[in-house]
Amino acid sequence: MEFNHIYIVESLFDEDESTGTRLAERLRSSVANNNKQLKIDFLEVENAKSFFATLEKISERAGKEGLWPILHLEIHGHKGGLELGSGEIVEWKELAPKLSKINYRTRNNLFLTLAVCSGAWLAQVLNATQPAPFWGLVGPDQPEWNGVLLDGYEPFYDELLNSLDGDKALEALRQKAKDQIGNSNFLFFSAERALSRTLLRSNGERRLTSQSDRASFRSSGVVSVAGQILERM
Repeated sequence: MEFNHIYIVESLFDEDESTGTRLAERLRSSVANNNKQLKIDFLEVENAKSFFATLEKISERAGKEGLWPILHLEIHGHKGGLELGSGEIVEWKELAPKLSKINYRTRNNLFLTLAVCSGAWLAQVLNATQPAPFWGLVGPDQPEWNGVLLDGYEPFYDELLNSLDGDKALEALRQKAKDQIGNSNFLFFSAERALSRTLLRSNGERRLTSQSDRASFRSSGVVSVAGQILERM
């Protein structure tokens, strides 16, 4: 994983705390203190039109300027997709082609961090016949308390920016969640490993199941789809 830019895209309800602003300020402070050449952009979107336009601008910049971005989303969500501040629903299947364009222009280097309830369900759009929408993603497979989503990603990025070690960053995220609520629902998915597995279909409900509560950035995290079941790594 390589990156030289972090985009924090937020679309929350009026009554919500601007958690994306808080994270952006923390990351800018961390970058300044460590003299790192890393750009942090906070982008607030209101509705689906502005959200998709923002992703298109990121895609264009990636193509023209050689950006290698991390895309962090601060948005409400559920198993079926995102719920924007406007109340509009963006299904994962609608989001996937927008992300695929960015991922293509970054040569399969787009990394997603999702402060989104059930955000890991984005992985269900992976399809061996379609361009991958990301290199990898981190997100919870269940609804999460807002405090866990915010407080967990702060140590995640602190560790990632200091050590550049994805495994340690993921462990910091999971440990913070465990400290707060006693368990962690955060997963790491790698598109490459997911698409290397055989896709099987059955009539069961698509769901995430648990085989192990650990995933490794170094091993790219094994994900398989069997009987329309995405397995937790």
